[in-house]
Amino acid sequence: MARSLSLAAWLLFAAAGFACAPARGVGQDGTSSGGPLAGSASCAACHLDHHRPWSAGGHQEVPCETCHGAGLEHSLATGEPRPPMQLPGQADLCLSCHGQGAFVSSPPQVGSLEEHLRHVSEKHVTRIDAGKVAGRCVFCHDPHSLE
Repeated sequence: MARSLSLAAWLLFAAAGFACAPARGVGQDGTSSGGPLAGSASCAACHLDHHRPWSAGGHQEVPCETCHGAGLEHSLATGEPRPPMQLPGQADLCLSCHGQGAFVSSPPQVGSLEEHLRHVSEKHVTRIDAGKVAGRCVFCHDPHSLE
């Protein structure tokens, strides 16, 4: 069953120093440095193909806007194209939670992208061209369906 943390819970985590860096500074008024938030339920209305695996995966307690930025303007837009949302997956964003010293311990923390690629090559006998990956974790990992 998918659990959702309230804004108050996220603020408590942030105050205790346990929030991921990309949380975009969500304030008590429900806004972030990128603007007002829509909430993950709003995202699901149009992006069910991403919401279903996310709600059952390892990131289910991380609101969509933690990685994609504030989305109220995007969700309320009536014309096309809608204001763009971030499509992250860069190592610096992922490592802000999964990097060495970050609070997420499962899956195991990664020291750096280079260290991770070396581990994959040595332990999984899969050679990955670092230039082709270009620092994008989503080249191999789908953050919406991680378990």
